[in-house]
Amino acid sequence: WKLNRIFFQKAVKPYLAPAKFIQHGDGRFPYFSYKTNLGLSLYTFVYRKIRRRLERGSMTNNNPWSDWDAILKTDRWKEQVRKYESGVELIAEIFQEKEVEEIMKHLGKFQKYHFLQVLYQVSQVSQQNVIQIQAV
Repeated sequence: WKLNRIFFQKAVKPYLAPAKFIQHGDGRFPYFSYKTNLGLSLYTFVYRKIRRRLERGSMTNNNPWSDWDAILKTDRWKEQVRKYESGVELIAEIFQEKEVEEIMKHLGKFQKYHFLQVLYQVSQVSQQNVIQIQAV
């Protein structure tokens, strides 16, 4: 396992050079060897522990700052819904309502967001199928 990691690190090192000082989530630097990473990851581990203790009493917000109530009222949101509402035709059989607006009335704000993502994906798949049929 370590031997494969050493070979891999040496093989991709030139490609990792532009991102030399960007860490992985666990504190490692992929550009550097495992020996160098021992010291760097120890430093990162200690720094994160100290920071957590110091921030324990403070009010930090590490969640997204989006105001979804405001986003759902914008014209851009409505435009996106209209753009992809054709995708509901392919999945309409699972809903009692057949119109996107009617379906969204029953959804929460995050459910609306995820439903729009589903409509986008379904419309992309249907567009690809149309392109394939036209190519034949």
